[in-house]
Amino acid sequence: MKTRLLALVISALLPMLCAAGDTNGFLVFKIERFAYGAERGAGTNAEMAQSFKIPLTPEFLSNFKNLPNQNSSGSGFHCGSHFANAQNSDPGFLWWLEKTTTDHRWYIHMWSFFRNPGITQSVTIKNLEDLDMSYQDSYVNKPGNGVNVSFTAKYMSAEELQREAPIPTAAVKKADRSVLFAGDSLTNCPVVLSGSFQEN
Repeated sequence: MKTRLLALVISALLPMLCAAGDTNGFLVFKIERFAYGAERGAGTNAEMAQSFKIPLTPEFLSNFKNLPNQNSSGSGFHCGSHFANAQNSDPGFLWWLEKTTTDHRWYIHMWSFFRNPGITQSVTIKNLEDLDMSYQDSYVNKPGNGVNVSFTAKYMSAEELQREAPIPTAAVKKADRSVLFAGDSLTNCPVVLSGSFQEN
């Protein structure tokens, strides 16, 4: 009985151990929507929060094949997220990752669509392990009610991720539209997020 129990424990842990060994960590994205009563000045209450992860496997990183030049933006990774059942004026978010031409640092660009499309946030980092950025938007959804929406992107190691509640893997496609990561089943998920590589 003890031998069987030990075998079950090992089989349950094996996928996590393999994932930790096969990746250089994870990109973790989180989108949240908080509602509050603007007229009464009520505090915010979490209305929706959803996270996704993308493993930084050698195959993922190998898709950054070309650096930007005078004629091309090079290889980049594009990630888009929006609410599955968006309320009036709810924004969506776009996130772009590429390598710079001079010292091969990582350049990240984040912006919203549907609302305030001209407001953007950009950062250049030496290593993906340094990634930690967020984009926030606030607006009045209807008379008397306000909404705060945030989109965050950060790096997490496999060890850090194991201490969190389970986070689904997002679907990712290569530049030729073939599947890199099929992603987890997201039936009834309140947020839609997907990623793809692009060659411009």
